[in-house]
Amino acid sequence: MRRISLLSTMILSAWFLVIVLSSGVVVGEEISVPTVTSTGKIFIVNPEGPYVMIKKADGKKVSLELTPETTVTLDGKSLPLDQIGILKVGYVATAEHFTSDVGMQQTISVSVITDGNP
Repeated sequence: MRRISLLSTMILSAWFLVIVLSSGVVVGEEISVPTVTSTGKIFIVNPEGPYVMIKKADGKKVSLELTPETTVTLDGKSLPLDQIGILKVGYVATAEHFTSDVGMQQTISVSVITDGNP
């Protein structure tokens, strides 16, 4: 009798766990991080970072983190991250990046034009 009771308890416990775990509804919310576009002149290029910093017309500085997912172009031609050392101070850059109040900005794309600079 005791074995049947123990067996019944184990079976009921197992069914309870199966029902609870399988019927659980996962509720999630997709979070979107706003992006902005910043344009300014490059004043720091760090190929080891890799990152570049631009200074916008209003004097604000933006640090742009370059990741393997970042698209970088120079005068319309794709530029691999291992070649960003050819970017020069004074080139004009337009970057689309995620917004953050502090620190390095995770960058989606950077379009650089030489703007007649050597």
